[in-house]
Order: sequence, then structure tokens, then C-alpha cells
Amino acid sequence: MTQTQKAETLLRRLMTVASAFVLLAAIGCGVAENEAADPVETTQGAITGGWTTLPLLSGWQAAGGAYAAPAVGMVNGIVVFRGALKATNPNNTNTSKYALTLPTAFRPGDINGDLGASTFEVKIVLNNGNGGTLSYEFAGPNGGKLIITQDGLTDSSGAIPGPDARNLTILDGASVDLTVGAVLASPGWAGDYGFRADAGGEPNAFVKKVDGFVRFQGFLRKTDPGDLNNFLFTITDPDLIPGNLVQVYANIGGFAVARQWSVLAIYPSGQVWIDGNMPTTWPGGVSLEGVSFSRTLTGNQLLPMSNGWTHHSARQARVGKYGDVVRFQGAVKNGTTSTIGRLPTGMRPTKTVVMPTIVNGPASGTITINTMGDMIISCPGGVSNAAIFTSLDGVSFGL
Repeated sequence: MTQTQKAETLLRRLMTVASAFVLLAAIGCGVAENEAADPVETTQGAITGGWTTLPLLSGWQAAGGAYAAPAVGMVNGIVVFRGALKATNPNNTNTSKYALTLPTAFRPGDINGDLGASTFEVKIVLNNGNGGTLSYEFAGPNGGKLIITQDGLTDSSGAIPGPDARNLTILDGASVDLTVGAVLASPGWAGDYGFRADAGGEPNAFVKKVDGFVRFQGFLRKTDPGDLNNFLFTITDPDLIPGNLVQVYANIGGFAVARQWSVLAIYPSGQVWIDGNMPTTWPGGVSLEGVSFSRTLTGNQLLPMSNGWTHHSARQARVGKYGDVVRFQGAVKNGTTSTIGRLPTGMRPTKTVVMPTIVNGPASGTITINTMGDMIISCPGGVSNAAIFTSLDGVSFGL
């Protein structure tokens, strides 16, 4: 850690104390949150305290129509976003990228329990299924605000948040953990200040399990920008390793490198790799926030499928309801239409939701679920590409 980063870390701690944030129970260094607990809680509660409206900043409004209003909730320490927004004037290129205020109770922290003093970046869907990033700024004059940016654009372009973001920004599927888990050793990579810190104040990557889902936290960047090795780290806890290959969408780029949609591959060996097809983008950063996959079948039921869709591998496609959050697992293939199937009654949203995913390529895709529960896949290449492989891991939405 540089002297500047150390000074910033100290400032972060002082700001946290000065702001009188309540410090929740910290997770000790190297100890996963649910280590001593049963891997799955079979009885789930609703969103703690219900859904909280996200205050909109000047230049932004709720999208309305088929979409829920922007809101945030929490289930077992997981901060969940839902709803959609758009610019008051989508044609106004001067619309600020600062779109929402994140209430204090939902601001994430580090391994020491310092809440509200850490940034995050998670993947979201924009107009026409294009990709974007929802990020949080913890300090300075814009501290406490949520930022919306469009894939392929950087701050220097002068076009952030970008036309797709201004026309429609969907928050469904975005989530972050209030606190982090166990530290992951990431040779060749380093955490960046503000994207979570370990017990020594060093930014890092982390992993833990909540409700049977393995969840990652942190942000990594190459220590040598010329190093194109896309291996991230190895999970050593057997309770956190999948039995089959898992592919989950992730957010890459940042730091003057335009952000993009990417994929994280998690192997039964415990090794985790970032998509090697984008070597000019992922050295700018790999965000692990919101990246998750199911480690268990308990609490999940087989996904109802139709139109030729079936399980892609022995890792079956399943769905479960966790409080007021519906979460998926597995991957599907062989569909003949864009409608994968219809969710059971108790898992259908009251408003249309749209979530990011990964399809064959790997390439970006979206899953739209309407109020009837129909699951509809959309991606470059259409159904023929999605039918080769469509991942459901990491896909979720709030009811």
C-alpha cells in the first residue's frame, strides 16, 4: 500500500467515526460469516424492514410504466436493488452521472466493520439490453451518492452516463454485501483503495456464503498492466467450491479503461478466472461485487422449462425464493424460442424485471421476467446463440 493509500485509509476510518455510523458485528480476518452455521437456512425472512425508496437526484426520475420505482432492501446482510429510472430529459447530454442517494443503512463496509466507507461497482442493464455499472461514491462532496455509467464510455469521453443510461437504467439483479468474508490470495493482482479492505487496511478480494450462495466482494487490478494472465485466485475452502463449472457475469474495466460486460469462471478445482477474451479491459479492474452462485440444492426447486430448454450440465437449472429475493442457479440450452419457461406463482414479480446474464461466447445477455412469470432471454445472435449456453448463475431479482 502506498503512503497515499494509507493516508486515504486513515481518512476513511476517521470519516466513519465522525459520521457516527453504527458498526455492525465485524467478520474476523480469514473467517467466513456462516462458517459455523448450517450451509443453508431453510426458513427465510422477508426483506428486513421492507423496501426503502431510493431518493432520486436532480435530472433523474422513476422510469414508471412496466417497471417498479427504484428501491433498496436487505436480506441477511445482502443489499438488494430493484426498479428502474431514466433521465428527466434523456436528450440532455449534461445529465449528471450521480443519479440516486444510497441510505446510510445500506452502505457497505470492510472486514473491520467500518461501514459506509467503501465503494462498490456492480453490473446493471441499460436501454436496449446494453450494459452499465452502478457504483457508490463514499467520500467527498458526492459521498453517499450512486453513480450510473454506460459500458464502453469513460469519464474522459464526456458522455457519461451515456444515452442508454439516460433512456433507461434497470437496477434489478444488482446486489452487494454489507460486510465482507474471508480474504482471497490474488497473486499478480491488488485491491484498489475504497473497494473493501482487510484487517490490515489493505484493499483485497473476499468470499463468503450466505443462504447457501457463495458471494464475492472486492475489486482487483493488475499490479503489472502488461501481465495478461487472467487467473484471479483459488478458493481453498471446499464448502465454497462448486461441483461443476460455474460461469457468472461480472463487471470489468475502470480507471480510464471503459467498463464492459464479462464472465467469471469458477472451476471444481477452486480456481477462478476472468474472461481471457478482453485482455485490454480487465487489467483496468475486475469487480467481484454482486458475483454469486448457489453451492447447494437445498431450498431450490427445478426450474420449470418449456420450448425445448433443458439443463446444460449436471449442474441443474433451479430457482429458489429467499425472503423477497428470487435467485437462480445452473445453465440452460437447446431452446427453440426466447421463452425459457414460466416461474411458479409465488416467484413472479409484480412489475417487469430485467437482469444481466452470460450466453455462449461468452457474450452479454439479459433475462426479462414479466408479471406472468415468463422468462425471456435476449442476446446478440438471438435464440440460436443462447440455446448453446445461457447461464442462470448470479441471476436474481427482488419481489
